[in-house]
Amino acid sequence: MLTKGSRYIPFLTAGLLLAGQMALADEWIAEGQLGFGARYSDNPINRPDDSNPQSTAGTTGSASVEFERQVDNKSYSLRPRVTRNWHPDRELKDAEHTNLYLNGGAGISYERSNWNVTFRVSDRGILTSEQEDSADFLRVDDTRQELSVSPSATWHMTQKDQLTVATSFSDTDFDNEFNTRFDFKSSSISVFYNRIINARHSIGITALVNQYRSEALNNPTDPVMLENDTDGKSISVNYAYQWSETTRLTLSVGEQSSDLSSSSVNQGAGIEIFNNNSTFESTQYNLAITNETEQGTWNFGAARSVQPSSTGTPAEKWQLSGNYEHSITPSLTGHIKVMGYRQEATGSLLSAVRGETKFIRMDLELSWRVSRRTSLVWEYTFRRRNPESTDFEPGLATSATSNELAFGARYKFGI
Repeated sequence: MLTKGSRYIPFLTAGLLLAGQMALADEWIAEGQLGFGARYSDNPINRPDDSNPQSTAGTTGSASVEFERQVDNKSYSLRPRVTRNWHPDRELKDAEHTNLYLNGGAGISYERSNWNVTFRVSDRGILTSEQEDSADFLRVDDTRQELSVSPSATWHMTQKDQLTVATSFSDTDFDNEFNTRFDFKSSSISVFYNRIINARHSIGITALVNQYRSEALNNPTDPVMLENDTDGKSISVNYAYQWSETTRLTLSVGEQSSDLSSSSVNQGAGIEIFNNNSTFESTQYNLAITNETEQGTWNFGAARSVQPSSTGTPAEKWQLSGNYEHSITPSLTGHIKVMGYRQEATGSLLSAVRGETKFIRMDLELSWRVSRRTSLVWEYTFRRRNPESTDFEPGLATSATSNELAFGARYKFGI
């Protein structure tokens, strides 16, 4: 289980901080940031709107460090981060979480090839991971532990032709056994060929196969286990266009097919209670536009994809996102982020049981740099989750809305 392994993140982080102190003579670069602030939320644990949610004030804190090293043709990076929220109200103690992250990677470059590996380890509260997976709003005291490793290799066959082979392995667990979330594992391998047509245009093709495995206990005292196995494949055409010196557009369109098998097994007797097989096919796309200038940056994205999720099977997800950051004055910066998605479980069995979830989040931030290293930050966050009525949770699938205001300070430092 990943749960035990993720508990080592604080020790890894402390070790990395010490390593950063010792590694300065060995060509490491280290930069960090500390943050602390106060916040007010009218619905801190995302209770349904019709349940008279409780508002409260609280505090937040964060610390992060980025270690980077470049030696000849080799590169390394490590990025530990921790965030914490506090609620003075004892009734909301279950909603307090210490979120731990450790990301890293290494790479080596040759004249005709590049070899890379990245990893990600995290231990987060459910409300922190809501942007990636709709999960559900039951048991907000639950935590999500995740481990993923992604190696890849790219060959430059000619000046205009590239071939990339990439693999990915991930394991996601939830602390609480009694909930409607599924622990799951996933793996994939993809082959991507890209052809540079000229300075502005490139086109390519990607083929991918993946596996997804999940299981969940209906009840801690019940020996019946619900298992889900999925084997999928997809192929897509990719196009990139350098619109101008500051603007770039990428587009990917393709088809995917997934074979799903859901079964219920009595673990004690070893007897299969039922088995359900189905096939799910859909069109996938991903559109991204980015713009970067000295005054600010913005980007827009639209995507339809099928990805692993805690719903028990891969979930089909439609997502729109936007991001705009602008330097109003040399000391004052504004930042707007908007993201919304609709997520639905695939397969004939769980799509009827779990239904679909709609989620939207908007973040507004104003940062005022009062010194070279210190900034004061004002933030506003709006969230709304709208789970559609399902066969399994007809009385629980109600909308939840929250508004949050925060004020704090950030301090950047070097090691």
